[in-house]
Amino acid sequence: RAACAEIHEKYKKLDAWYGIEQEYTLMKPGKVGVPPTTPYGFNADGSEPAPQGPYYTGAGFGIAIGRPVADQHMEKCLAAGVKLAGVNAEVMPGQWEYQVGPCRGVEIGDHMAMARYI
Repeated sequence: RAACAEIHEKYKKLDAWYGIEQEYTLMKPGKVGVPPTTPYGFNADGSEPAPQGPYYTGAGFGIAIGRPVADQHMEKCLAAGVKLAGVNAEVMPGQWEYQVGPCRGVEIGDHMAMARYI
């Protein structure tokens, strides 16, 4: 952070703005103490779901697998003052991303760190 702040100070007349996206995959819970291995939205036996199509990028009612979690994360970030520009489903069931920003200078890292914490 200190090195980044130093560079931004050196070039402050450029007024740098940033946006960063963070992708993540929701996983089905497993046994306590054992890392999960099956993404949320995959079949109970761990096999892949049907070919892409109906759930591709979460378009359509009842298709966006994990939307309540993604929406709740967005709501909590916004309530905490984290600058989020958006949220959307990705290609794989249970895969999501959110966009942090726009932010000036080193503040982007602060907002990303808090979004990840939340």
